[in-house]
Amino acid sequence: MILWATSIGLFCIGQLLGGLNFITTTLDMRCKGMSLMRLPLTAWAWFLTSVMGLAAFAVLMPATILLILDHVAGTSFFVASNW
Repeated sequence: MILWATSIGLFCIGQLLGGLNFITTTLDMRCKGMSLMRLPLTAWAWFLTSVMGLAAFAVLMPATILLILDHVAGTSFFVASNW
């Protein structure tokens, strides 16, 4: 379980860094004079996929850390309160 959660955490870190890379590249490295509305559809697809990935994996990463802490450190983030 701990190895699985660690691998999910590493995947989240990689996706967050990759998503930030795609977003900054799309916004900063456009041709001079090209607005966002003139970007090709492929660039828009990469940009929006990166934004959605940031939104999803930014939430999954702390949940994975808390799950690892539940198993390793004995915390009770995901334990029912009536137990």
